[in-house]
Amino acid sequence: MIPVFLTKIKTRDGITLDGIYVKPKGKGGTALIWLHGLSSRFSSGQALTKELSASCQRNGVGYFKFNNRGHDVVNRDGRGKEKFQGGGLEKFEDCIYDIQTAIKEAKRLGYSKIILAGHSTGANKALYYLYARRNRSIIGLMLLGPIS
Repeated sequence: MIPVFLTKIKTRDGITLDGIYVKPKGKGGTALIWLHGLSSRFSSGQALTKELSASCQRNGVGYFKFNNRGHDVVNRDGRGKEKFQGGGLEKFEDCIYDIQTAIKEAKRLGYSKIILAGHSTGANKALYYLYARRNRSIIGLMLLGPIS
């Protein structure tokens, strides 16, 4: 059984994002951050998460999967206010805050090399993040089922 840690991160603009972290066997300096698609969530696609995180673990790669502010069609913003967000309300450009926070968490845990893996709208967000931030710690990019 793979040990999966439930975790939370808080973006620069105060939004709390739930997620998971799977620590690799041995010491690895690389992390894969999975970016889900529009209105999905970190807890969806459990069969894929199990296979991908197990492969990462065997190969010394940390695995991270967090909600982004576009999770579900509508959700509360995590700040305890009556403000709503979600896939139907999200401002695409704000994905930078979510991705940057996930990268910061991976670095806090000792990972210096980051692979972004985006599915559907998550692929567009990964590409946009690279364009907007040009982060040199990103060593790989996976675009899985990107939308137009």
